[in-house]
Amino acid sequence: MKLSIFSENLKTNFILKSTHYTNILFYLTVIGLYIYEPLLGALRQMGLGIFQFVIGVKLIDDIQKNNSVGHKALKAYWFLVLTWFILFLTFLFTKILKGYDIATLYVILMLIGFYFTVVTYLIYKNQKS
Repeated sequence: MKLSIFSENLKTNFILKSTHYTNILFYLTVIGLYIYEPLLGALRQMGLGIFQFVIGVKLIDDIQKNNSVGHKALKAYWFLVLTWFILFLTFLFTKILKGYDIATLYVILMLIGFYFTVVTYLIYKNQKS
């Protein structure tokens, strides 16, 4: 019986570690593409956002309840995402989007993306112990 619990824990740790490193790889790819060609970076950022959104939803169910650091960090992440979405809708419906507003929205998204890499790291490290 202990063997199955131990192997399940190893499987969970492997999945969390893989998720964290994949997230870092995608994030660094977006930064590299922004440096090389900003349009490619913006397009890749959409893929990063979808990836992080799906992983964030999955992490809500997967992280252990005793991982309080992970829960708090994930709640803060969803708060940031909701705040960005409200800001985006405000800009969209007031039709006051200017070039610097769009750039600000992209920069805020990249900061949220960076925070999500921190969240995946915290969940992985706290799940291990």
